[in-house]
Amino acid sequence: MGDQSRTKAEVYDALAESLSGVRKSMLELSSIASKDDVLPAQGAPAWFVAAQAQTAARMDAMQVAINERFNQQDRVLRRILIHQRYDEIVRSARYLNAPTGYHHLLTGIPTIAVEPADTALAAPLPEFTVPAGFPNTVDVLCNMRAAQVDALLVAYSLPTIGTLEARRSRLKQFIGLIE
Repeated sequence: MGDQSRTKAEVYDALAESLSGVRKSMLELSSIASKDDVLPAQGAPAWFVAAQAQTAARMDAMQVAINERFNQQDRVLRRILIHQRYDEIVRSARYLNAPTGYHHLLTGIPTIAVEPADTALAAPLPEFTVPAGFPNTVDVLCNMRAAQVDALLVAYSLPTIGTLEARRSRLKQFIGLIE
């Protein structure tokens, strides 16, 4: 089977590990030489001093590019970690919401957090929150008014078209009550 049998979480973990390895390698490469290593010797010819200044400028530009690449990788890795954590929470909630009875307590499914693009990888992962008005039992869900159902569908970025029963069914499917 190979890679086809890997779970989404395993793929995310492998990608995070790979990005971490790339970052470590790039840091090692950037520390091998710095512009301070190519300062001209005293009494060097003018053409040599000019060439070394040009080399130092190129090294500065490369360092800026490397730092931007690090930041880009940090943002990608952070999004991967957030989505991995969110997927785990949703899977757990859907498992707990599997139909067992009409008065069965429901586990709320949070909405995914949207972060500013410049959030650093080291910052704590966001807390996911369950939308206001999430029903606590199947009975409450089945008796929700159209506006309440629509508010939850919008919070989960689900379509709000169709009859009230179709929208309730869409919500039930999303939270794991029906397949």
